[in-house]
Amino acid sequence: MSIALYQSKETDIKTQQLVYLISGYIAGILSNSEIAKLERWLLQSIQNQLLFAELLLPYNIRQTMKLI
Repeated sequence: MSIALYQSKETDIKTQQLVYLISGYIAGILSNSEIAKLERWLLQSIQNQLLFAELLLPYNIRQTMKLI
């Protein structure tokens, strides 16, 4: 397996985890350790904070729920 493929696969795993954390936060089902992971991600950058805030807008939540 090439390093580029491994890094891409690693990024996908992180993305999947992030999707779980954000959707779990919205649903109110996260454990304390999962909330801590989400908070660490939020503290990493202002872009993360802005994305999170945007995803929490009621319109975006409704649109996402339609896709599920």
